[in-house]
Amino acid sequence: MSEAFLSSDDFDEQAHQLYNQGRYDEALETLREGLAIYPNAVELRIGLGYAHLAREEFGWSRRAFEQALALKPDFLPARGRRR
Repeated sequence: MSEAFLSSDDFDEQAHQLYNQGRYDEALETLREGLAIYPNAVELRIGLGYAHLAREEFGWSRRAFEQALALKPDFLPARGRRR
């Protein structure tokens, strides 16, 4: 199946599976692929933040959470992570 037919939820689920396996580079790649198709997908931006956090890339993590908040200011998972 072509990636063009995957929903943002599909990308998010694939990235979660990779993240849970400790495959953070692949999770980031999957999230970026999803964001190329769904640039306003808040859940993908949150996933990006967590994947960067797991790699101790704190600046990139914060940026992803801030981008999620810019898209949806009342999204609590992002609000608590941008300290």
